[in-house]
Amino acid sequence: MKNKILLVDDEKVFLTSLKEGLEPFQDVFYTDICFSVDEATELVSRNDYSLIITDIRMPKKTGIDLLLYLKNNNFKGIVKVMSAHEVENEIQNIKGLGAVEIISKPFHLGWFQKMLIDFFENENSSDILFESISLISVLQIINIEKKSSILQIDCDGVKGLVFFDKGEIVSAEYEDLSGKEALMEMLLAKEPKISMKKIKKRVKKNIDTPFTGLIMNMIKIIDEGKKPESDNSGLTPIEIYDIVEQKKGLAGRMELVKKTGILRKEAESSKNALSKIQEIKEAAKEILGKDIEDFL
Repeated sequence: MKNKILLVDDEKVFLTSLKEGLEPFQDVFYTDICFSVDEATELVSRNDYSLIITDIRMPKKTGIDLLLYLKNNNFKGIVKVMSAHEVENEIQNIKGLGAVEIISKPFHLGWFQKMLIDFFENENSSDILFESISLISVLQIINIEKKSSILQIDCDGVKGLVFFDKGEIVSAEYEDLSGKEALMEMLLAKEPKISMKKIKKRVKKNIDTPFTGLIMNMIKIIDEGKKPESDNSGLTPIEIYDIVEQKKGLAGRMELVKKTGILRKEAESSKNALSKIQEIKEAAKEILGKDIEDFL
């Protein structure tokens, strides 16, 4: 079955032009476009998409509404979000959170084409498992949008609440917990159902930490003790791939893939990559003309 992507944006001229720019790659993936969240949900109900890219700011229903629909309907593909350049600072601040990827508009067509080719190169590896949209992704988008709202999180029948004021998390409640403890419990929940409501009354504040610092600290706690393994030199497989690409460009990276049979995405997450780290280092040496450690 051919790979399919869905692009969602209310700017019809922009989206139509983007689809035309992707036509040369129809042998790799097919592109659907639509101009509203309602159209998008209809298409998602009838098609299997590997990738959905949606704008955040649209009239009536927004990209957040689409994100929640996909989350609650167990969408198994990947979602990326487009946002205008005026939120560039927020995008830079949250790039390290490991949540949904934000694409800053405007962007060059050539860059967008390469991003999609790279995505399907990695997606076609049988060792790669994509998770559905995380709660952190939803929190991230609300922060960027500077929304004041309430997220209701249903975790196996237990309901929790996260309160936002202009994009900042100001309060959280879960069972008999409140504040950061409550938020942590909700972040640890597996496959929660999420809905969004408007704030109707003043909320008692129990979280003071700014959003980026708050979420980064939560992720650090969750991931503690799960750092990537490395060999005796301290290098991880993904670091070797990155060095090769920095020095020899995309052609160098593709040559490394050809020599090792391991895609960059696999090098980031696969135990198989760690077991072959010496082989990866030798292949990198052939491409670079010297030991990988010489570039550290």
